[in-house]
Amino acid sequence: MTPNEEWVKHFVEQNGRMPEKAEYAAAKKSGFRTSGISASLDEDTDGDQDKLATSRKTKRHLSRKRVLLISVAIVSLITVIGIAIVITRGQTDHNSTNDISSLQVKSHAKSKKSARNLLTVSDLSQEQKLALVLLADGMDDYMVTGNEILDGGYDESSGEYVEIKDPEVATDNPQLVSDHPDGMKVYSLSLTHIDQGPIVAIKGATAWVVSAQQAITMDYFASNGKKLDLTKLLKKFAKSSKFKEVTAKITVEKADDANSNSESSSVSEESESSESADNASPKLDISGLSGEYLEDASTANSSGKMTSEFRMDGDDLRWISNKADGETAYSAIVDSVTDDGKADDGEAYTLECTLDDDTEFQMQLFKHSLDYYVIRIQSDGINYYGRFNQE
Repeated sequence: MTPNEEWVKHFVEQNGRMPEKAEYAAAKKSGFRTSGISASLDEDTDGDQDKLATSRKTKRHLSRKRVLLISVAIVSLITVIGIAIVITRGQTDHNSTNDISSLQVKSHAKSKKSARNLLTVSDLSQEQKLALVLLADGMDDYMVTGNEILDGGYDESSGEYVEIKDPEVATDNPQLVSDHPDGMKVYSLSLTHIDQGPIVAIKGATAWVVSAQQAITMDYFASNGKKLDLTKLLKKFAKSSKFKEVTAKITVEKADDANSNSESSSVSEESESSESADNASPKLDISGLSGEYLEDASTANSSGKMTSEFRMDGDDLRWISNKADGETAYSAIVDSVTDDGKADDGEAYTLECTLDDDTEFQMQLFKHSLDYYVIRIQSDGINYYGRFNQE
């Protein structure tokens, strides 16, 4: 048996186990001596085990230190990333806030600009306000409407729509409403399809419409007329081409301006020595329209057609107009006649008249032919319009 085998055998007998590698190496170093094998081996083994334990502790320490360093590095990296995210979010939120604020400022500015450009009733001219009235629903009961001015009106005598060539002349005449409040504008309109002339009153954003032959009161408006909201009408027609077209067809003049030319002509005629010669021709020409003329259906109202007649009463020229039932509506002496010349394919005259009760008024007569003529009266207490055809 070799020395090493003998040592192993002896080691097993002494310790009851096979030697470890370190123990075997220590025995080999001593020449495999069997004496003191237990103590020697235990001592060596303890030394080796201490070294092994120390080595393991050192490795565990290094391993823990490495883990700690890695952990610290990971935590630091996570912290840096978190800070970067927070900063980025803060910048994004700041930019978003700036963008929102910018949009709000732009929106507010746009709203203010839109508000400045919004048209209100107070911005409208007299013609524009009257155009809104003419375009309102239900105006065909009182006047020639805005649509009829643009497209033509129905002529019952011919059964066809006819073109309306005459402009709509609105005369500013506050005396037509005896108790009108301060700031109210009162107009009489030249175009109508009934024997009573249309009257329009406007104050602020409110308009009143009625038909009458003489001066009226505000109570008459309330009981017989129609009230209109110009703000609602403006909202409805502001962008409509009809609004501009009807406005262009309206002319506004003051009652004093409308009468001034004829009054100066009348004074001039009275001062001339040739009065009989100058005035005789127009009077004879008008008196040539002999016989009664019957009102056209386009201007007659529900009470029926009126009549109109110019006839000589001695040396005077008299105008008589009867209602449908035969009752006399007007009877007046024609004091003077002024030939205003040609107008709308006919002849125009201005007549200064006096009623039997001494009320003076001015009449506009448009003689288109011997077949028909148009009468318009817009004076204090009388607002009259009618077309009369030869029977």
